[in-house]
Amino acid sequence: MLGWFILLQVPLERQMKATSQGVLQQGLSGRREWIDEKVGGNARVAALWTGNGNPMTMIQNVFFNRSVHPVFFLDGAAPVAALVPQQSASIDAATGDVRAADGKTVRADYALSDPQVKLSGEEVARDPTTGLVLYRMPGDQVRVRARAAGVYPDSWTGPEASYTLWRCLGGQFTVGIASQADLFTTPQTVTAVSGQRSVGRLRIRPGQEKTLTVPVRPEGGHCAVTLRVTPTAVPAQVLGTPDTRVLGVRVTRFDYRPDG
Repeated sequence: MLGWFILLQVPLERQMKATSQGVLQQGLSGRREWIDEKVGGNARVAALWTGNGNPMTMIQNVFFNRSVHPVFFLDGAAPVAALVPQQSASIDAATGDVRAADGKTVRADYALSDPQVKLSGEEVARDPTTGLVLYRMPGDQVRVRARAAGVYPDSWTGPEASYTLWRCLGGQFTVGIASQADLFTTPQTVTAVSGQRSVGRLRIRPGQEKTLTVPVRPEGGHCAVTLRVTPTAVPAQVLGTPDTRVLGVRVTRFDYRPDG
């Protein structure tokens, strides 16, 4: 019996270790305490969760860094996990301020966000694999500078994607767009809409990469553009991969140039 126990115990321990390492790598690519090492364990880092990407990125960073608390899930995004201290928050449409459920502006010395949200602060550090960025907040007020919606962490869009820029006085948005050859066999059309106006259109063949530059003007304190893509495709149906997402195009760059 002892011999069988030993024979079973060794591979079981190896499997548990491999599983633990795999789970850890889903949320962290480097040192586990990378945030505390930058700001100190007694600092307050507000974490913003958009619901986009792997929730393990947020769970792991909260668990290993004492400074990260609480987590704010933005604009109706599903909560990260029951064991993570968190509360709902929203982005003020006029100012970009992050407001807690009670309407008060979220205040913290630092903030952590995924690539979907760019904050009005100085970048202090970033996890190159997960894309999480640590910002220092000026005046301890957490404010969003820009936000992308409908864009996955691997840069693919769905049928529709949008970009919003706060404190924008007007100008031009330039978007790099690529179509994947093995997923599509016919050209795709990308239409850009700002407000109620169609401001640009691009037709792209499979395997091509192009840029689309469109004018934007401020409305309600921010500039916004929405990209609508047709046709779309599901990799699981076309390529036989496990990916069941409805995909449009890949966004390779996004730039803003103000007027003047």
